[in-house]
Amino acid sequence: MNVTLRPDRKLLDANFESYKLSLEKVPIFKIPVRGTVNFVPLNSSLSKQHLKAYSCQNCLTVDPFHSGFVYYITSEGKVFQMNIPDNAMIFNSGFGVCEIPDWKAVQTGSQVFASLRFPSSETAIIYDGVKSLIIYATTCAAKDKSTEFDAWKPISILHPPLDSGEAVLLDACSAVDNAESHREIHCLFGSVVQRPEDLPQMEGSKSSFITYLDWLTFRLENSQYHLFRHRKFAAPSFPDYVAFEKSTGAVHICSDRQFRPMFDSANAEIAKTLMSLPDTTPASSATATESATPVVPILWSQTEVTDEDDSGSVVISFQLVDAYLPASSSASKQSVHVTISPRVPSEDEHQSVRVQITHPSTEAENAPDEENTVFLDHALYGSVDGDAVWSIDRENKILEVHLNKKHALHWPRLLHDMVIDQHLVKPKHPVHIASQVETIQDRHMTPKEGGDENTAQGASLKPAFNVEQLEDVDFALDQDEDDLVLQRFDAETLELTHQASLSGHQWLLNVLSDHTTAESLWATNAFCIRHDVDGVVWLPHGVDENDTDGNAHKSKRRTDRGHPPCPWRHICTLQAFGYVLASKRDHRFVSAPPLNPNTPLPFVAVADASKRIYVYRQPLDSSEFPSGDMELRRRKVAKTDQRTPEGVVHVAWQHVVCLPDNDEIIGFVTLSKPYPACVACTQNHLYLISLVG
Repeated sequence: MNVTLRPDRKLLDANFESYKLSLEKVPIFKIPVRGTVNFVPLNSSLSKQHLKAYSCQNCLTVDPFHSGFVYYITSEGKVFQMNIPDNAMIFNSGFGVCEIPDWKAVQTGSQVFASLRFPSSETAIIYDGVKSLIIYATTCAAKDKSTEFDAWKPISILHPPLDSGEAVLLDACSAVDNAESHREIHCLFGSVVQRPEDLPQMEGSKSSFITYLDWLTFRLENSQYHLFRHRKFAAPSFPDYVAFEKSTGAVHICSDRQFRPMFDSANAEIAKTLMSLPDTTPASSATATESATPVVPILWSQTEVTDEDDSGSVVISFQLVDAYLPASSSASKQSVHVTISPRVPSEDEHQSVRVQITHPSTEAENAPDEENTVFLDHALYGSVDGDAVWSIDRENKILEVHLNKKHALHWPRLLHDMVIDQHLVKPKHPVHIASQVETIQDRHMTPKEGGDENTAQGASLKPAFNVEQLEDVDFALDQDEDDLVLQRFDAETLELTHQASLSGHQWLLNVLSDHTTAESLWATNAFCIRHDVDGVVWLPHGVDENDTDGNAHKSKRRTDRGHPPCPWRHICTLQAFGYVLASKRDHRFVSAPPLNPNTPLPFVAVADASKRIYVYRQPLDSSEFPSGDMELRRRKVAKTDQRTPEGVVHVAWQHVVCLPDNDEIIGFVTLSKPYPACVACTQNHLYLISLVG
């Protein structure tokens, strides 16, 4: 089922202006590491998939089940636990909890770093990057710290059946099987291997490598974990985001290529059935047909919403030749015919656009003086108003047709079911016509009805910034970048239940879910993508779960308006962070504190490859910062909310922190408990950056 991610208007702040650089001194506490932090440098000869898979190495790991617990692994294979103290003055390098078995063999046999994850409050998992998965019981660590490197007790040492031992443990989650009441641990491994010869070429890629996502389920029986089920997905791209739902009833994947199920040890027929299905990537419909070569070259673009245009528009440009130009300027006003049918479509009906031009005949002398040529006649991707505006630029020989969208949604493609070929492409920037144009408007303007545009049902989203004020860093995608696809796969059938095209929306960061409270979130982690200039944080949730706090009413209202239920919910917003991160060309890490239920993120931080760290506080009343974290200034701005006084603009604080050394930053995490802080590490030192002074 194709769905669309619709941000919650209540979580977007149209009055946010900018970040103000704080002159407040941020204390930095530096301590030496006991040994050196383990860091595996990247091989110089890597494919794009390898680079994406193995450049995500973060040498610090946060325990989402215990506040203030941060871990690192040394070059000797020892795992250290740091407890962030209430008094930052007593910050220390922590104590050892375990040693990874056969570490010398690991060091010589792998080019991949070891991965540490916490599936529950009582277990930890380490994959050594070669062949071994060690499951530890961590309950004894809090009780007895007298015996160093023996605080975690190994339960099982397993050898996952992976195509390549050089894999990364991406996610882990613990659950209880409802049918048999067995304790299970679910793990997601990512690896990049040479594409097998018997594996067919996947849509949109000619790469000789393939990315595998192995979903392994280990069941606890007789005090030992054993492999119970093996599921596998494949795509020609490494994912930006993977997450389990808390019930492990589904897995969520975000990548620039569509993943497909390849194997299921519980049902071999599932993979055979699903592998035979046609490609369902939103950029090409499952019922797509090959497009015929257009009569003239066609370009299309779309504009975002503005204060003057609350839905956005689509611009279709036809590059004319002399034969198709009207005989004169006066004749051109009757020469172009744009028809949209039906003008008012039903819920499940697609509108078609027909563009026809009347021009001097190119046939023999006895032929009529004029003839008609149809440039385009096809179903559109989305709904538009029933009238159109067109213009002809005679100097540059361009015909432009402007269609107004009915909904403020991004179109991943122009046409409903046509494969886009080289003649029908989306340019990086909108096409602008010259000043000398002949324009005719085929509609009569009707004034908008009164009422609050933000509270009216079906009202479109308003951006936090005027599109005309955007700079070069605001363009979302480069020409060589691919659009993201978000997918949800059912655990039992491996069927693709939901997918969404994130065309035009950059992936910014992943946010760990906070499990320290009794009220846990729906998934192991959330993801943040760019919407206009903001960073919008989305969290997976089960589509069949009982919603609370009024969400059931909201979901029902969306369904009544014709929108299918969406398994991703807008949970909070990082103000203007899409714009901010686009300007940080040399950043290495992006981190936000673990996400608490019903609590927005208090800040987000960016770390460069060395030296500098940038912290962006969010303008929240409950951000756990001291008073003065947000500034209100009087500006002449449009009133966008009944609760916001006219003229109030939000300005939040920004900190720029410079570490005392120029060493490479190889680990970086952020915390909101016991207080807002950042923790960074180089190979020889640890740094605690307290954001509360």
